[in-house]
Amino acid sequence: MNFSVLNVLGKSVFHAKKYFKSGFNTINIGVEKLERGVYFIELLFQGKSFVKKVIID
Repeated sequence: MNFSVLNVLGKSVFHAKKYFKSGFNTINIGVEKLERGVYFIELLFQGKSFVKKVIID
């Protein structure tokens, strides 16, 4: 699975490629390094893309 954090301009500010087993999995992101604002979390898995908007305040 490819995991990315994108800023509002679409630039990747964090990226990780992980191999997970079935069940509960986690990825830790150091959000204290990110500026305040809107970001998008993008997961790419088996040819499908999932995007979620998050706000760092």
